[in-house]
Amino acid sequence: MPIKEIQEVKDANNKLICKIESETGILQNIYKKQEIKVRLEVGQSIQLARGGCITLVKRIDKTEYDIKSYKKSA
Repeated sequence: MPIKEIQEVKDANNKLICKIESETGILQNIYKKQEIKVRLEVGQSIQLARGGCITLVKRIDKTEYDIKSYKKSA
């Protein structure tokens, strides 16, 4: 059974925002006892907002992701 590569995604405040299973595109976000799981297909993206930061995750190809995070302006 192959080992699944899990990538941790941190926001601009260096806090864990989600985890991505690289090959399948499954993104998991657990926050305040709520769990969200989505599968990103190649070309799809998701925006996550938490703690004054916005994080954008876009799936580029089968195992590569473009991740950008920035602090919200006041």
